[in-house]
Amino acid sequence: MKKRLLLSLGLLLIAFGMLSSYRALAQPDAPAPSAHAPDAEPGAKSKGHAKAAPQKIRVGILLINLGKLDLGAGTFSAEFYAAFTCEDKTHDCNPDFDILDGKITSKEVVDEDSGTKTFRVKAELQADIDLAEFPFDHQELSIDLIDRTGEALLDVDKKESGVDQDVKLAGWLIDGFEVKARTHKYAEVNEELHIVSLDVTVSRARFPAFMKQFFPVLIIMLISLFGLFIAPKQIANRIALSTAGLLSAVMFHLSSTSALPPISYLTRVDRVLFTTYGLLLICATSAVLLARFDDLKQDKATAALHKYSMRIVPVIVVVAYALVFLRVF
Repeated sequence: MKKRLLLSLGLLLIAFGMLSSYRALAQPDAPAPSAHAPDAEPGAKSKGHAKAAPQKIRVGILLINLGKLDLGAGTFSAEFYAAFTCEDKTHDCNPDFDILDGKITSKEVVDEDSGTKTFRVKAELQADIDLAEFPFDHQELSIDLIDRTGEALLDVDKKESGVDQDVKLAGWLIDGFEVKARTHKYAEVNEELHIVSLDVTVSRARFPAFMKQFFPVLIIMLISLFGLFIAPKQIANRIALSTAGLLSAVMFHLSSTSALPPISYLTRVDRVLFTTYGLLLICATSAVLLARFDDLKQDKATAALHKYSMRIVPVIVVVAYALVFLRVF
């Protein structure tokens, strides 16, 4: 009996051992750690990794054409060469640039050399219009180039910058230009934007501007002053001259400023014409007073007013216009 029990127990132990060996053989071995496996997650940056130094690029801007300057929209078009020279000659010079205030309509590579690349660019740009001295105003037309990647330090290449001598802008004179590099800081995101600018200053020819904007006003005022020499007995003609002059000045004011954009300040034309309104009002007032004194049969007052108005009003007109053109107010 004991022999049977021992034999059964031995058979059970043998079967258990065989089953354990089978399971061990069926289970795959865990892969051994690779010597090339990264210790950190893919894409994770090492804390000790140093940021690459920004690429230094010298930029030259040569203006070859200016399109129409639209004062109402505050826009103008320009065509220019943009030459980029990378100081690091070990890598290809592939600048990724854009216009700060405007958009590029066409861009093509016209020259490429070791470390240098030149583009011919056409662009529509915004201008900061200042009309306080219209029609004797000066405008600054700026071409601002920036690096889109934000990884380049832009500097000025003065040898490759300027304005071609054949550049013209209809209705304007080109006074000069300035090329400069500047940095704009965005405090909200703690970033800097490197900009290379070509600033072109243009102005109107003074004599044509004077003849178009101010000479008609002076003629209107002169005709109204002729009414001062009309005899008091013909006062109706004097009133008609002052009234016609005032209406003419108002209509001329509206037509001369119709092409300007809505602005929150007075231009030089506005100041001259507002002064003209006041002077014409003085002429009309003197004419009305003469008519009133004549109706009341006050001959002495009529004669005195007629005499002093002929002497004083022209002096007031000259002084008022002198103050306006000298920018006293």
